[in-house]
Amino acid sequence: MNWPQSCSSGDGDAGSDEDEPAVKVCWDVSTASTSGDADGDGLLDGWELNGYNADGDGTIDVDLPAMGAARDHKDLFLELDWTPGREPTRAGIQAMKKAFAAAPPNAGASAASRQTPKGGSGVNAPPNPDGTSGINLHVDTGGLRDPGGREGGPVGTCSDGIDNGADGLIDGLDPTCNRALTDYLDASVENPQPTNCAEGTNNDGDPFTDEHDPDCLVGDDLGGGGVIADPAACGLDNATFYPAKSLNFAASRRLIFHYGVIAPQPGVATCPEQTGGEGEVGGNDFIVFNTDAGTIMHELGHNLILRHGGFEPKPNCKPNYVSIMNYDLQDGIPRVGGGTILDYSPPRRTVDGKSRGTGALPPLKENALSEPTLLDPHDQVNRFVFTDGTGQKVPNDLDLSPNWNGDTDPPLEANLLPINIDNAGPGPNPVPSACINATTNEVLTGSDDWTFILLPFRQFGDSADAAINPEDDDVPTTSELLALHEQKNTTDVGVTVT
Repeated sequence: MNWPQSCSSGDGDAGSDEDEPAVKVCWDVSTASTSGDADGDGLLDGWELNGYNADGDGTIDVDLPAMGAARDHKDLFLELDWTPGREPTRAGIQAMKKAFAAAPPNAGASAASRQTPKGGSGVNAPPNPDGTSGINLHVDTGGLRDPGGREGGPVGTCSDGIDNGADGLIDGLDPTCNRALTDYLDASVENPQPTNCAEGTNNDGDPFTDEHDPDCLVGDDLGGGGVIADPAACGLDNATFYPAKSLNFAASRRLIFHYGVIAPQPGVATCPEQTGGEGEVGGNDFIVFNTDAGTIMHELGHNLILRHGGFEPKPNCKPNYVSIMNYDLQDGIPRVGGGTILDYSPPRRTVDGKSRGTGALPPLKENALSEPTLLDPHDQVNRFVFTDGTGQKVPNDLDLSPNWNGDTDPPLEANLLPINIDNAGPGPNPVPSACINATTNEVLTGSDDWTFILLPFRQFGDSADAAINPEDDDVPTTSELLALHEQKNTTDVGVTVT
């Protein structure tokens, strides 16, 4: 075999009565591992070393090395398309990339022991062979430039512990770091200076100017990603989404890239069941109707076999499940001191991921709650969200006692009456509506998402242009996420008149 030839073709059996067609078999030979995939990311060693020849004609169709792939470090590729006015933001995409870059060394390690959809077999992902942790997330948004970009400017100053604006407000306490659905502490800029990605000047002395400078790009320019026509889809329906995908997504990428579309929220008349998005569990496709990065990473999480309870489909809003797969935290995991981060569970304590919270938090019994018991006494920086006994949506530090029943503490009660702690919020239109339930005797179980995720997706029948195991008919919409954010960030004030 001479590289890049990697296919053998038969000549058919033209002389037989059946006139059987020729068959082409393509393969890859690895000298780096016995599995053919040394890092367990689903991309074969030869693809990541030499590129992917989709049709076996000897020409590289997807140049993975040029895109930054490595056969000794996990890679995850995503192409994003969007309709006019629904562009993703640089802060959002960079927050996603930072979350994956900080993934723990055992990310995906338990996938082989889990039950996977559609009878697909999991792949036991090893730690990165290069000795480092993390997953390189490549998000192809083409040449999309963020109008709020700063060429050569600071990055992630909302998590540096410095008062960059000299206004007495630091990081999450500064309003410029804490705007709903747009800012994330590890990717946003505190008191940002005027933008400079459209004035024709090379501001940082590198070889690139404005839209050609990586500092100004929303994601990665890998030759795909761009504006498309509205697919007019209610979700991953075969009649609209997949015809749109066939027009805008290169078929040569189908075994390598996940594909996502950011589309307008369809009207109730067209789509009676309003949703913020839908993704395949274990597949490679998703659509979002919200533009925030939390929803994008939530739907991508479904592709990685995560559900709303982590390893299980429901309950939707478990307080002991601190992940953006939890509807209550889809807008970001709140931090002590203000602001949010994007992460699966267990969330990072330090931004670089070298310190994390407890993997799967201990179970909670709604009819046997104890306020002296802490969810994670070792996590002093992340918060969780629950609905207390008065029906209020409450954020709480993971290392502090929760006031489950909403009374005046102290004392902290050890044996409480049953409380619906994973319910929706108060008011005539409670949010997230998907959390509405009447159960007060559930046992709510934590989940270790990062250990559970599965990067390879070929075994799930992804190549078929049809939704594989779609999920998220009731994901919170943008309006619900904003209402939820307001509830979680509203101070309770009691007034007494005598």
